[in-house]
Amino acid sequence: MTKNEFLGRLSAALGDLPQQERNDILNDYAEHFDIGMANGKSEEEIAARLGSPEELAATFRENPGARRQPPPNAGAGPGANPDFGRQFAEHDSVPLDGVHAVLLRGDAAEFIVTFAPVAELQVDVDTRYLLHQTDSKSYDIRRSGEELHITVARYTAARSLTGFLARIKVAVTIPAGYAGALSMYMNACNIKVSGQSALTMLSVYGSAVNVNASELCCATTVDLSASNGRFQFARLLGDVGACGKASNIDVYIPADSGAVVECRNLNLSSFRNDFGLGSSWGSMGDGSHRITFFGDVSRFTLRRA
Repeated sequence: MTKNEFLGRLSAALGDLPQQERNDILNDYAEHFDIGMANGKSEEEIAARLGSPEELAATFRENPGARRQPPPNAGAGPGANPDFGRQFAEHDSVPLDGVHAVLLRGDAAEFIVTFAPVAELQVDVDTRYLLHQTDSKSYDIRRSGEELHITVARYTAARSLTGFLARIKVAVTIPAGYAGALSMYMNACNIKVSGQSALTMLSVYGSAVNVNASELCCATTVDLSASNGRFQFARLLGDVGACGKASNIDVYIPADSGAVVECRNLNLSSFRNDFGLGSSWGSMGDGSHRITFFGDVSRFTLRRA
């Protein structure tokens, strides 16, 4: 059964629920498919693990508390843990005194990094559809010299059992005045970075369905496999380099950035820009900074911020 077939049958079976509740359920399951496909599973494999759409719809109708998440044990097979489908939330705060590099690692449905006027780095992990809950935290924070390592754990085991990631949201809030480097090594459905900051270097590695980074100023390195990528620079204070595979890439830069743009070895079907560049290479000023892209990209668009 394909994703569209599964969602179509589920929608029909949910026909007696209010429209908003039905949409919420369908959106949750659509994201479930996106996460699984981003991690190499076929639509048919994901549908088989989720089970019968009609049986799931019956559970939602009978149990109002299950309407915003897949019901316990849905598609998990015999012996599924009774904690499957429950929700867990964890929180921590960490001072960044003397820290010059923050490294984030792990798997999640959503990785959200926000720069804000807070005193300490904050970590919030919200987990749903997890197969089991243990007494240990789902993440580890470790200081090593001038580096702060944050590792989101436990999800590799969950993914191996279910065939795809649980719906896990990891939110990291970093003080806007933090003047160091941020490196992100992750696999996620959605990756989002936002907020004005004093960051000196941003590096993002891994795979994702959607990547959205806004209000960037620092030097940036991206090595990702993604369906859609959007990078918006408020200012250009360093070089930008990106490689990997993507269907769509949109880059927004200030008109006065003076950057040299170069797209190398791109299998481009479409290159559009707001700067009058005749090809996927050109200079928009004194060349004080370079923007370089290489890899497999179907559509690349360079826009004015």
